[in-house]
Amino acid sequence: MVYYQVKKEYDNKRRSDGSIYVADELLTAAEVKRYNTPERYIKAVTVSKKKTYFFFGARFADVEQIAA
Repeated sequence: MVYYQVKKEYDNKRRSDGSIYVADELLTAAEVKRYNTPERYIKAVTVSKKKTYFFFGARFADVEQIAA
């Protein structure tokens, strides 16, 4: 599945909902649209849905599972 990974340099930047972006967090296309995420904040990655996990409300991937 294609996710959008938040780049490390945009860690702790504010989202449109008042929350923050977390470095390496995975966002879906719907979340990118909902939060009006600028394209410079993210990069597209392909990760299996089975190889992701949630930690404190943010979705992450196993490091070795990311394919750019």
